[in-house]
Amino acid sequence: MSSTYSSDSRPSNNKRRRDSDSQNDRPNYRYRNERHRFHERNRDRNRDSDRQSSRLKSDFYRIKKTFLSLDDLDPNDSYETSIKRIASTIVNRSSILEDEELATATCEFLRYLAIEQPAKMLAAIPCLINISSLSPALGSTVLNSFVKNTQISIDQGDWNQAKLFIRLLIRMSSIIKGNPAIDLLHAMISKAIELQNSSDDQNQLAVAIYRTVLLSIPYIVLSDSSADSREQAESLFEQAKSFKYTTPKSLPLLSHFVNDEAPYKCTDSLNLLISQLNNLSEAEWKLDLLPSLLELPDDFEKLEIDAIELPEKLVHNSSNSAQMFYKFFTNSRIESTPPLEKIESTIFRDLLNDSLNYLSYNREAVSRHILSIDKYFLPTVFAEQEISLEKLAQITNGSTWKPEDIVMEAILANLFALPKSCERAVFYHCVLIQACTDSPHAMGPVFGRAIRFLYDNLEHLDYEVIFRFLDWFSHHLSNFGFTWKWNEWIADMGLDRYHPKRVFISELVGKELRFSFPQRIRELLPEQLQGLVYDDQEEPEFTYAAAGGPYAEQAKSVLQLLKDRSEVSQYENVFNEIRQSAEESSDSSADEMLRKIFLSAVLSLGSRSLSHAESWIERSQEVLNALFDTANAQQEAVGIVFTFWGEQIGSALQVVRKLLDREIISPLALVEWVLVSQTSQVLTKVYSWELLEFAVNKCRVNYSKPDVEVEMEKSGSRDKDLELILIAVIRELSRTDARDLKLGDTEPSEDSVRWLRWWKEGMLRAFLRKYNGDYKSIQQSLKDLGLTDTTVLKYLEQAIEL
Repeated sequence: MSSTYSSDSRPSNNKRRRDSDSQNDRPNYRYRNERHRFHERNRDRNRDSDRQSSRLKSDFYRIKKTFLSLDDLDPNDSYETSIKRIASTIVNRSSILEDEELATATCEFLRYLAIEQPAKMLAAIPCLINISSLSPALGSTVLNSFVKNTQISIDQGDWNQAKLFIRLLIRMSSIIKGNPAIDLLHAMISKAIELQNSSDDQNQLAVAIYRTVLLSIPYIVLSDSSADSREQAESLFEQAKSFKYTTPKSLPLLSHFVNDEAPYKCTDSLNLLISQLNNLSEAEWKLDLLPSLLELPDDFEKLEIDAIELPEKLVHNSSNSAQMFYKFFTNSRIESTPPLEKIESTIFRDLLNDSLNYLSYNREAVSRHILSIDKYFLPTVFAEQEISLEKLAQITNGSTWKPEDIVMEAILANLFALPKSCERAVFYHCVLIQACTDSPHAMGPVFGRAIRFLYDNLEHLDYEVIFRFLDWFSHHLSNFGFTWKWNEWIADMGLDRYHPKRVFISELVGKELRFSFPQRIRELLPEQLQGLVYDDQEEPEFTYAAAGGPYAEQAKSVLQLLKDRSEVSQYENVFNEIRQSAEESSDSSADEMLRKIFLSAVLSLGSRSLSHAESWIERSQEVLNALFDTANAQQEAVGIVFTFWGEQIGSALQVVRKLLDREIISPLALVEWVLVSQTSQVLTKVYSWELLEFAVNKCRVNYSKPDVEVEMEKSGSRDKDLELILIAVIRELSRTDARDLKLGDTEPSEDSVRWLRWWKEGMLRAFLRKYNGDYKSIQQSLKDLGLTDTTVLKYLEQAIEL
């Protein structure tokens, strides 16, 4: 047996095994070789694919970069030379003619460019026309992609996007057979007229189509100033005059200004557009804004495009609210922006609005684009950027329109749009900050003039617009070292304490204190304003535990029990002691004192940060729910928070929000604390508006929870809490009897009373407008209130129509 496993026997056995294996494994070797060759072929294919993909990416990047650089043409070349060179580069130095994937990607890029940067897309049209003359097939592909996107937008009811693509087809009409874009506009206005004539009220779908047509008409004569184009524009406008448009009753509620002393008369953008087109028609449709299109070769054959059809059932998915046209530069001596009667004011605003709202995902890109708007029009349209008003006044033969002024007006108009902006306010704040960072010499002076315009007209501004202005300006200052010419406002500190300008200064300083430390803000203010800054204090003091106080021992015991995370039952003894001491001193009710001490203790432990506050509220929630189980007790809770935090309003607001989120206080109790428990002075505080928003938003969050929604549907009380809030607000703010103002112990002057009523009416107006949809659903409850004040009824009627 030993010889069997000897070293001598192994070779022969292995040899035999190898021979046997070699015979059986020959097919496997062949398979391995074939597999090897297969993978080599695949590697070659992948390598070729990678090269192709890399080439496609390179070509697409070159095309994309070429179009995006249309605002930076070579100044040494003529416009015509630059456009021809760009077109030649795209056609001859890329694979776009051979590669369908690249052509598709380019069309998709142009779609986004048309939507997000429409001004730049207008500048790209001469280039696309030249490309079409070099390669009709490519031109036809691009045109039909525009047609496809127009059809999709119409089918989806997105009339604003449809407007953007129809505009491109109008601009490219010189290379298209027939007049399909004009025919489409005629069909659209006919449909709008039909829809409106069959409706007793203003048909919002018809209005949306009507607006789309009117905004498209000027581009007919921008593309071609020939007699035929002017005739087409006139014919379309004449047809549009048959549309029955009535000014909405809700229009005054959307105005920035609330009295007859406003710097200009606000109007809705559609009425303004109709008036501007009338003026343009009387001027024989002369409109020189864009460079002339390049002449086509004599042998160029116009391109045929797919038909665009209006579906049988049209839809509308945009806002129904009327759109106001706002201005912020009304210098009668120098027109730094187009006057309202000129169509150019609407054209520029429309282009900027689309960029702001469609490019909202990138504030840096939108800032760069809108600040270069003057580069997409003829050089004679605008004055040069950064020119001072003094030099502008010296211009006798040329434009005085400053592009930065036009941009600033557009951003502020979107920020202050009523009833709400398209984007969150912080987006417009950031765009303004970015614009000032990108072009400080151009935008800096413009900011100053816009801020002074708004400040000078504070007593004429809408309540909500004042607070939006306050939010933006405080945010802006916090990004630029809180520097401002505060000395300009010193004299206004002598106005009545409730005058809008004095309130604005006080609230602005208060807002800045939310962003920084008191000492820093105090150093930047003149001596006359330093009294608005509270003393620097790192953490508020838990006064009930102070040595020698009547409740010091009990307060310390409460603190210790909280730190020990004690059970609810373990608080009973110390609570009884507090009640007993309170009854003996007769300072306040025993339960009220108990609530003050306990909640103040929780706030004291959580005063280090917001996360600490949330943690301690969560730990003590069971006790808090037991103590604050009535509406009056919950109103006390809000007062305790504001008393504890004193001047640190930002911290108080965040803690109140946490109590609201934890349902320790109810939304209705919060509203009643603002409007019932406090003096009317609270109406001048920005935090009062914030608290009302907290309350309404909390109700809506509750209703968005599936379990709560099902429960409320079953009980039939779905919007009861929200309805109670809406009723409470209008009831308290519409009082006209002797209790309409809560003045406290002080005896205010006549001016103070007048301004407090002004603030109260402004809050009512703003609240009705902001929550107009909710008020529509409770009209019967509103009738039951028995409102008689004509102003209140007028605002209510206007809000319900929005």
